[in-house]
Amino acid sequence: VVVVPLIAKLPGGSPVLGFLLGGALIGPNALGIINNVNAVKHIAELGVIFLLFNIGLELSFERLQAMQKYVFGLGFSQVAVTMLIAVWLGVSALGLNGPGAVILGAAMALSSTAVALQVLQDRGEASSRHGRATFSVLLFQDLAVVVF
Repeated sequence: VVVVPLIAKLPGGSPVLGFLLGGALIGPNALGIINNVNAVKHIAELGVIFLLFNIGLELSFERLQAMQKYVFGLGFSQVAVTMLIAVWLGVSALGLNGPGAVILGAAMALSSTAVALQVLQDRGEASSRHGRATFSVLLFQDLAVVVF
């Protein structure tokens, strides 16, 4: 609760980043206030459900149809290009084997929908052209998680 306002007041700070940092601090690998991760796992899953609900509120079938070029064109391009670059770097620079490089590439191709959407909303850019394009890419990334 203390970290959220501190991070939100920083330039480019967001309440979501504050909550992420606060959660990392109280977790078992930092301050250790919460040691039993399985005990709070269900609460974390509720957070994911609420996030998906929020995305569902913003996205009607008509809006998805209107955005399909961005979602499946721009979104697919971002995931594919980022994944290919990360796989290439994993193999050539880090010496990873094929499956390890693919896992690295998949992880690097995805970003946090919660953080990106909150930043767009905080800046009032969610309904702008680049905000809609960003939302489309994030939506495709969320769909790509099912494949990975």
